[in-house]
Amino acid sequence: MNAPVFVKVCGITSLADAQLAITCGAQALGFIFTASPRQVSALTVQKMTQNLPAQILKVGVFRAMAFAEIENIILQAGLTAVQIHGATDDGLFAQLAERHPEIVTIRVFEIDAHSHVDQSNGDVKAQAQQILFDVGRSEAVRLPLSISDMLTVRLPATFWIAGGLNAQNVRHYVERLRPAGVDVCSGVEEQPGRKSKSAMQDFFRALQDVQEGSLEKGSL
Repeated sequence: MNAPVFVKVCGITSLADAQLAITCGAQALGFIFTASPRQVSALTVQKMTQNLPAQILKVGVFRAMAFAEIENIILQAGLTAVQIHGATDDGLFAQLAERHPEIVTIRVFEIDAHSHVDQSNGDVKAQAQQILFDVGRSEAVRLPLSISDMLTVRLPATFWIAGGLNAQNVRHYVERLRPAGVDVCSGVEEQPGRKSKSAMQDFFRALQDVQEGSLEKGSL
């Protein structure tokens, strides 16, 4: 693995958890604006983002929301990226690119044993700057061995993965799929919406171990 794996910690609901994630090594934080035990308001997030380092990517997570609503939250909350889940009109990404070119766009494909990615319109990254494969709806133990077989297209050159990641399985996911980034949420929690310091530290330690192992192999 040539470059360190980018890490996003999602489901942040408090400044303390945001700071914990950054201290452990997160480069991005996710704030959920759709129905979830971890859902937050734009005002709550604004109070956090104004106290976070500029280089940290502040990601709003959305599902089935109109452009005007997303734009309003971007401006209120101080977001620097948006992550869109579910089937969506590609025009949404075009609008974001036109009105807010400074905002990083992340398109999520939710994968399960019966899913596939339709690439009939070309590169899956054509309408977004980053692609994230969310495998949370699949069997966590089996999935790392079969995700590439479930996709009807070749994996993009760079992509992120999410869904059931934790300190125990992140090594297998990263070694098998070689993602550019990982997105962790419940795997570093003590309960929904509250992060666990020990679980967070264990996750980043496991990720560091696999990356150091890859570097050692590369030097042989």
